[in-house]
Amino acid sequence: MIEFLLTWQTLLGALTGGIFGLLAALIVAKDARIRLERCSAFLLQSDFTDVLSCKETLDIEATQEKVADENMNDWYANHLIYNHPKLSPLFDQSVYQVSDVNIYLTAHLSLFSKIYKGFLEDMKSLVDAKNALNMGERPKLSDDELKATIKNIYYSFNKSCSHAECASILIHKMIFSKARIFHKFYSKFIADEKNDICRKLLSTG
Repeated sequence: MIEFLLTWQTLLGALTGGIFGLLAALIVAKDARIRLERCSAFLLQSDFTDVLSCKETLDIEATQEKVADENMNDWYANHLIYNHPKLSPLFDQSVYQVSDVNIYLTAHLSLFSKIYKGFLEDMKSLVDAKNALNMGERPKLSDDELKATIKNIYYSFNKSCSHAECASILIHKMIFSKARIFHKFYSKFIADEKNDICRKLLSTG
């Protein structure tokens, strides 16, 4: 009987120790995951700050110069051509690290990345065309293609800024805020004007 109790005591002790060890490992892993998410979020916020600050500056200048709507595409392209924000080399990796935080955040990050990279490609095409003209050469883009590129630059830059703003708000609420759990519940069940705007934005791409 005594041997039986000793055996079960040993087994129970080993089982209890294993459970506590597993819990400790899970806590450590969760803390490491949170730290990684925060580091990645800081890098993303830095890129978003650059992009949104650029847009804010251009919007103020356009208002001060009273740029007409029909001239806005050309005006934006001329101001962005040699001075537009680049994304961090770690941007894609940072997006991956926070992709499990919130489905809406993931959607905004994905669309921002797709649209902004398209914007950067259009900017490169515009720079190449302008450099060719400055050297007295014929650009690879036709006149119609050049107009379409300039129009798309204005559209894609502003669209990506809208996604950047929504993603930035979600990063603050879902990653940096001490009330992360509350915000996750709030965003699912309680109506909010900004949430509605951002979700409608997702429906339009």
